[in-house]
Amino acid sequence: MIPPRLSEEDFKFVDLIEQYFIRISSPGDLIEIRAFPDESTGRTGVSRGLFSSLRKAALTAMHMANAGLHTYYTLNPILPDCFYTKYQQINRPEWWVRYTARDHNIARRRLYLFDLDAHFGKGCATDQEKAQAWESAQSLKQYLAGLGWPDPITIDSGNGYHLIYRADGCSVVQWATDELEVVLKFLKGKFPDLDAANFNPSRVARVPHTVNRRGPDTAERPHRRARILNYPDAFMPVTMSHVYRLGKLAGVRTDDDGRALSSRRAKRENYLLIDEAGVEELIDQYPDQLALGDITYEGNVTYFPLVFCPFKGAEHRDQNVGKGKTAIILRPNSIGFNCFSDDCSHYTFVDLLRLLHRETGRWPDTPIWKQEDLEALAARWGCPIEDASLPPGIEP
Repeated sequence: MIPPRLSEEDFKFVDLIEQYFIRISSPGDLIEIRAFPDESTGRTGVSRGLFSSLRKAALTAMHMANAGLHTYYTLNPILPDCFYTKYQQINRPEWWVRYTARDHNIARRRLYLFDLDAHFGKGCATDQEKAQAWESAQSLKQYLAGLGWPDPITIDSGNGYHLIYRADGCSVVQWATDELEVVLKFLKGKFPDLDAANFNPSRVARVPHTVNRRGPDTAERPHRRARILNYPDAFMPVTMSHVYRLGKLAGVRTDDDGRALSSRRAKRENYLLIDEAGVEELIDQYPDQLALGDITYEGNVTYFPLVFCPFKGAEHRDQNVGKGKTAIILRPNSIGFNCFSDDCSHYTFVDLLRLLHRETGRWPDTPIWKQEDLEALAARWGCPIEDASLPPGIEP
């Protein structure tokens, strides 16, 4: 594909994008520009480019945006010597690709993204929804400042606002990712407009100074250009101690060495009782709330995709059942729930059980956690099981 020509105004935006990439990057970083088609363009497939040249990355981002694509960049740099990058041409865009960078292709944590958006439906946000997102962003910024967090870069994403915090370059390890997930879900409870899904290392964010074209361009919900609102005087890093402090407020526990543990990483081998047949039995008990699709497997993980989201009571827009979408997920020592929609991404398996009880007035007959471990669960919960708002055996 021959990219569209850039205008004189476009080159002004390219300069601003390059300046932003310079601010957030370190020498030698490899950045991925990733673009997705809008349904209005009639195009299919994902476009991508890996760049060591920040100027070429900025030029490519503007070319892709002008082609009507939703254009993003990886928050964290790509490993230069991994299998993913080994056979790719650097500093050259590809207009149709099958694969993009995954979590294991990330070199280190460079940025933390706090994305606040008061509108999650089809189309861009209204002025009122943007104003609400702005108030949420300012409140979250003040809350984090009260915990010692430095000032972030503030970006108008077109639909909402991004607070971009500099990470301290820590290595990408699972326990840190798990803790960040718990922290974001904790913050979403305080700031509902926050997207709690931006925890995994290969996350992307919209390239500033490109147009957000979600849905049709209308007077009520217009397309808007993302733009940088503010650079801090000093873009100081958020250290892991800042994250730990927030993790303690979120109830993250520690291991024997004092290192923070998320609920996902906690030792649960003795708690889980349910198996694959038990999950199918559980689903069968709630035919009006749960409809099972085709079960899929990946290693020792079993995915039970749901035809529609039980929290919405219907399909989400672009609902695509299957692994990684709206599903109950069974692992050897844990069970979880995942919904791909931003509206429902913060719900857990326990939230699902609460929903089923609220709508039917009954808990599942299928045992889930072993009853002999109730004392351990109560200790972790911080209250006797009989005082909790869940039936015996259900974790907080």
